[in-house]
Amino acid sequence: MIRSDITVGIILSKYAINLTAPDITYTLVQPLVEKYLAIQHNGNMSVVFCLLLNRVHFLRDENLLTKTISGSRACLCEILAIRIFRDYGNNMLKLTLTLTTTWPVYNGADPHMMQHARAERDDDLEDRVGNAIEMAILGKSKRFIKSSSCQKVINAIWT
Repeated sequence: MIRSDITVGIILSKYAINLTAPDITYTLVQPLVEKYLAIQHNGNMSVVFCLLLNRVHFLRDENLLTKTISGSRACLCEILAIRIFRDYGNNMLKLTLTLTTTWPVYNGADPHMMQHARAERDDDLEDRVGNAIEMAILGKSKRFIKSSSCQKVINAIWT
């Protein structure tokens, strides 16, 4: 669902070079933030993880024809992750759980992606897990890691 929303959104906004422009914010970013916040408020704390996982997926696109648009999609995933994560800004427990809870990496992946992943790896895909902070590091999500909410959790872990 997230990948299809991001893909359609970036196609509609014509590559979205400046994803923080007011027109893009109100027509693309804010409706997606509201949609995913509703999912998160219903108890699904994996939304930030899924957004950062999709960021990693888009960044790994090696097709010359789609690399630029995939970069814009990755940037949109990071912006959405930051905005959704900061919704828990005053609740340290929820911030920490959102960042550190492990989730199955391939849960909900389409069959084509699962087949491709099985061809590349020998291990059991169902056993591969990760958390949001790992995905932020893998995806080099500097803005996400520098966000005040994320820094609050990182500082609490290290002290």
